[in-house]
Amino acid sequence: MFVACDHLGVGDSDTPARPLDYDAVARANTAAARDILRRLREGRLAAGVPPVNVAASAALGQSFGGFLLIIGQAAEPLFDGIAILGYSARDPQTPWPAHLTLDDVLSLRGGNGWDHPMRPWFHFDDVPADIVLADMTKEAGSLGSAPRQPGRSRRPADSPAA
Repeated sequence: MFVACDHLGVGDSDTPARPLDYDAVARANTAAARDILRRLREGRLAAGVPPVNVAASAALGQSFGGFLLIIGQAAEPLFDGIAILGYSARDPQTPWPAHLTLDDVLSLRGGNGWDHPMRPWFHFDDVPADIVLADMTKEAGSLGSAPRQPGRSRRPADSPAA
């Protein structure tokens, strides 16, 4: 069985009213996984799914999800094995400047559009501005792209030309 979940404040998940930190999001991920495993063992995961004897569990984290999985597994081991993709456990760093918190990034206090703090991790300066802006113009409380806004389709005047 494979279960995919969004982190708090990302995608279709809830956005808590209080600021998020890495430990809180990692704990929430672990709590959700623990609940899914419990419900699976009890036969209460979904209608028509009988109880399952879970012999082993594994988790997969991609990019920021890998970063959070490492934190969660270190603080409260749950899984028999983990796989980390697109993130280095050897030199763990957040994909934005150290002075920003996760709450700063989610609330867009760190920048948006061309100035989004994660832009350099995803787009070099030679990527056309409309692609960068479509991908990196965010809505507060979400890391997903917002609908394109009028006047936001051009590269800022002080940015490198494609």
